[in-house]
Amino acid sequence: MAGIRHVLTDYDRREAISLSQAAFIANRTVETVRGWAANKDLGRKVAGRWAISHPCLLAFLEDDQAALEAYWAGDRTSEIVVKYFNRAGVPLKGGA
Repeated sequence: MAGIRHVLTDYDRREAISLSQAAFIANRTVETVRGWAANKDLGRKVAGRWAISHPCLLAFLEDDQAALEAYWAGDRTSEIVVKYFNRAGVPLKGGA
């Protein structure tokens, strides 16, 4: 995909989970999740440490490419993205 991918845009710590939390959710190693974060745009470094977007991880684990593309494009309002925020228990700004 060309262009900037918006991962943890307008950073809200409630959306972010640690590598170890993401590894537990995904049933994978921390090293695997670190690779996903870097190569699959599931997170970004915040204050020198990886932060993983919980909603983005859930969409990735379900292989929901449409939701990932929408998330990466900055969409935080369409149902295809909102459902992952809801599942992750992450409130959206503006009450969505």
